Amino acid sequence: VGAIAGAVVGGLIGNAVEKNSNDRRGVEVTIRLEGGKLIAITQEKDEEFRVGDRVRILAGQGTTRVTRL
Repeated sequence: VGAIAGAVVGGLIGNAVEKNSNDRRGVEVTIRLEGGKLIAITQEKDEEFRVGDRVRILAGQGTTRVTRL
C-alpha cells in the first residue's frame, strides 16, 4: 500500500512541476495586412499591442512572431 501511495504522490508532484513549467500567458494577435487580408498569430504575451499599432511579422524556422514597429 505504501509503494502505491508513494507512486501516486510522486506522479501528482511530477504533473504539478510539469504544468508549472509549461504554463505561459499567451495572446492571439489579429492583423490586417496592407492588402486587406486578416491573419491571426498566437504567441507568448511578452509585448502589449493596441488596436491600430503598426507591426512587423517575423517568420522563420517554423515560428512566427509579431513585434511593434
